[in-house]
Amino acid sequence: MRVAPEHAVHVGDIRRRDVAGARAAGMVPVRYRGARDDPDDVSPDAPHVLDAHAELLPLLG
Repeated sequence: MRVAPEHAVHVGDIRRRDVAGARAAGMVPVRYRGARDDPDDVSPDAPHVLDAHAELLPLLG
């Protein structure tokens, strides 16, 4: 099954790489900061930032 990028999410923990890469690919970026955070990075943040994995399912709802 194929999903168009605009209907996909990419979950990552690094703004510069994961958030920017998801945007560049046309996906919705979701940043997970539950294991590590990059608060000093000045790159644009994701529209959705999660602190726990359990927050992902309601977001996809």
